[in-house]
Amino acid sequence: SRDLSTMDLLTSATSSLLASFDLPQPPLNIPEWSSLNLIERAWATLLLNCTEFQLFTWVTFAMLIVVYVAASAPYWIIDTVKPRWARKYKIQPMRYVTPMDTWKCVKRLLFNHFVLALPLAVFNFPLLKARGVESVFPLPQWYDVLARIFLYLCIEDFWFYWGHRFLHTNWGYKNIHHIHHEFDHPIAMASSYAHPLEFLFLGVGTL
Repeated sequence: SRDLSTMDLLTSATSSLLASFDLPQPPLNIPEWSSLNLIERAWATLLLNCTEFQLFTWVTFAMLIVVYVAASAPYWIIDTVKPRWARKYKIQPMRYVTPMDTWKCVKRLLFNHFVLALPLAVFNFPLLKARGVESVFPLPQWYDVLARIFLYLCIEDFWFYWGHRFLHTNWGYKNIHHIHHEFDHPIAMASSYAHPLEFLFLGVGTL
């Protein structure tokens, strides 16, 4: 009886997940193309060429990777090329990241993002739909967007601060967080170099 109820629950959850991928696209009321600004045209292009599932999973994940690489790559290049003008700004002037360090970091980043973050984005889609999130046109007003970003940053920062403090307790550091501190001469790309549990735990605040 217990096994049957568990199986029924899993079947129901799987069916709901698959059904959510086939939800009809909300109607789009896009005005004349010439009247749109650059941001509106980019958003309209996404809406016209992507399903909601693709937008909330693959497109969002791709943006995450692009932003992460774009933000960290310049610092990795500076640390690798070692230009003379940048040396005076280096806090640890005699320590540099080796190719082995870089590959070690990249391997863990690939695992955390593609094995953990991407599947979570897929399974998070039904939750977004249940919360009433839709891809609509036009975009919210700029002040609405700023207010949402501010609220998001407050929630995420609160969660990250207290989560980080927990990870610096004796148990949290010994069992989880010590991996993040393997880079004792930190580099930008190592910001998500972490134990899988830490990657998931601190990422909850973004949901």
